[in-house]
Amino acid sequence: MFVINGKSLEGSTIVEVVTGVFLISLAMALSIVVFTKTMDNSNLYVRHQAVNRINELIVEQTKAMSFIASEADSGDIRIISSVTPFMGNDSLQVVTYAARLISSGKEVYVRRLIKKIVQ
Repeated sequence: MFVINGKSLEGSTIVEVVTGVFLISLAMALSIVVFTKTMDNSNLYVRHQAVNRINELIVEQTKAMSFIASEADSGDIRIISSVTPFMGNDSLQVVTYAARLISSGKEVYVRRLIKKIVQ
């Protein structure tokens, strides 16, 4: 028996309180884990969309053999491509594709390719 200010607590009351605090902590931890996993999955979905859209753009530009700087919106994703010359070789270009979220400006995916200029 535990006595505080003249009032006594039995051992079963202390066990119940400790068990209750443990169960509440466990429930909160599980809720946080589920929430973070859900948010990670939504970010993976957006990244997957960006990768697919960039791959489509690469296929289109490769078929046409025209690698030009451009910007295109695809839902909440803005695809930006830029072209810079490859240092040391004038017949090569570095084509950079970047996918950014329009709402936050966060960069989701970047891909760089080296392409040969056909003249």
